[in-house]
Amino acid sequence: MEYAESYCQQNNGTVMSIQSQMENTFAQFRLPIYWKMLGAKKVAKNTYVWLDGTVWGTFDNRDPLDYYSDTLDCLTISGLNGLWQRANCSSMQDFYCKIPLGPKVDDSKCNSTMLMVPTEISSAGGPCKWQLVTPGAYPISIYFVDMANGTTVELYDENMQLSQEIKQSGVHFDAKTNILNVAHDGVGSFKAVVKAQTYSA
Repeated sequence: MEYAESYCQQNNGTVMSIQSQMENTFAQFRLPIYWKMLGAKKVAKNTYVWLDGTVWGTFDNRDPLDYYSDTLDCLTISGLNGLWQRANCSSMQDFYCKIPLGPKVDDSKCNSTMLMVPTEISSAGGPCKWQLVTPGAYPISIYFVDMANGTTVELYDENMQLSQEIKQSGVHFDAKTNILNVAHDGVGSFKAVVKAQTYSA
């Protein structure tokens, strides 16, 4: 899966996600009988996310008779019946990249001199830095909603002292001040939501 993610990102795409029966049928009939890897990963028991950031919606074509081990964290689609089954993320499955039409819009806010919070930041396909600032004295809170395997994001305080390295999705970090510096070396991909910490009495 790591190779598939990297290859698709280099071509301005993501490993195939499927949002509807129409997309599923389209993918199924362009596959031979064997399996293709989907751009999904398990984040909890029986719970998956799409790596391209789209919401895991109401369309879910997982095979109810899937007999593969529940310890497997990725999904494949069958060219025979279009059903999805669990698969080993490290297996060398074929894959398709889903590439949007038109020019890729860079919404990463990469190398912003000073980025006001609340905001979202994401990988830009290369090395990138952000300086995040909240107005007033509220410290910053950052939550990593999506992160590909092999990705590392470094968080630095206002004096550029390393505070923490983030290497997985679902991590939440509260800074001690209203300034937080973020650095990504360009390897892998991530998306994070940033806001000011608020306190209730």
